[in-house]
Amino acid sequence: MQKLDITKILDKSFEKDYVAEDLSVLFEEKATQYGLSVSQARDLLGIEYKSLTPLLNGTAKQPNLINVLKLADFLDIDLNVLLTSIVSQQTPENTAKLQEARNVSFIGKNFDVERLQKEGLLPKKADSNVIVQKILDFFGFDSMAEYEEFDKRICNVAFSSSKRTFVDKMRRFSINSGFRLFEAIKNPYPYDEKKLIDLLPKIKPYSQDVENGLFTVCQALFSHGVTIIFQRHLPTTQFRGATFFINDKPCIIITDFMKNYATIWRVLMHELYHVIFDEEDIKKEGYHLTGEMQLTLIDEEAPENFASDFFVDNSEFKYIKPHIYSEVMVKAFAKKIKVHPSLIYMKYQVHMATVENKNYWGAFKKQFPNYELAVNRLNPISWKQDNSILEISKALKVIYEIVEP
Repeated sequence: MQKLDITKILDKSFEKDYVAEDLSVLFEEKATQYGLSVSQARDLLGIEYKSLTPLLNGTAKQPNLINVLKLADFLDIDLNVLLTSIVSQQTPENTAKLQEARNVSFIGKNFDVERLQKEGLLPKKADSNVIVQKILDFFGFDSMAEYEEFDKRICNVAFSSSKRTFVDKMRRFSINSGFRLFEAIKNPYPYDEKKLIDLLPKIKPYSQDVENGLFTVCQALFSHGVTIIFQRHLPTTQFRGATFFINDKPCIIITDFMKNYATIWRVLMHELYHVIFDEEDIKKEGYHLTGEMQLTLIDEEAPENFASDFFVDNSEFKYIKPHIYSEVMVKAFAKKIKVHPSLIYMKYQVHMATVENKNYWGAFKKQFPNYELAVNRLNPISWKQDNSILEISKALKVIYEIVEP
């Protein structure tokens, strides 16, 4: 059974250099092959002259579906080819209507326009042509068909449903943006898991340097084949981090979902744990998201404990916990164990919430530096800028110079 691909039909028919099949000639040839005159063939098909002629020469304003199917069967031609020929010969007015309908279908299926407009990525009060072009420019694609092939390629079980909610659309947009950016960056350095494991202990002290620490670590990871990008959190996406394997190399997205300096460091280590221990599962699923919702079957408790203990282990926490309200002691101890004090306070907040069922999330606010200082040099992906992903990738390639912690 022939499968219709409306996207390809419309995109192909709108190509300037596309040459349509001459259906009138094909009809005459097929009638002759069957030993029929054109009028006999028409009568046997049950298609009136006034309906068949416009269908064959492409002037039919609203081609009858039954007649189109009859013609495809008679001509023994692929229905996609027949429809492409018919559509390509439509009047400019009809072509515009078809393109608009195609745009609306593409936008509605894939994007939450209202939220993307609020973020500043899409212009407000724009028609479908402008919105589609803006999206294609952002991703660096020439056509909607090209975007949809890309989207289909990275689709996995987390978004297998044909009906996407608004949350799914925003999350999908965020993930697609990251995936496209990782492919554009194309980290040239080899990935070696053993070398990554050897690098991990060197990361911890860099948390003390608010303005340059994260930047330096990300550069070093890049030189080990691990690409990190920082992405502004989009409404409803609800994930702090994401891990991919693209061309067998780890790629990590860190977002500002919690807008917290200590959280960003913990997310980095959380995702690196997934890189080392969950590679096969992530490759099978396509990617893994870390957030408020359990989005996959991959264990989250182990990486969360690893990220927590990496900066402040249980024996260290047991020592400092009774002195948590002594800023002097916390700072001195943080210096001793070579971490930023905020990571000690974060450990305390998490402990109180998960172990003692007490809410301390609003405490110690002054002890957490502005996370913007940490990510500023990483050229964060903001949805308000007018750059394309391909332009962002060029900037990040310049940023990721080789630095060893």
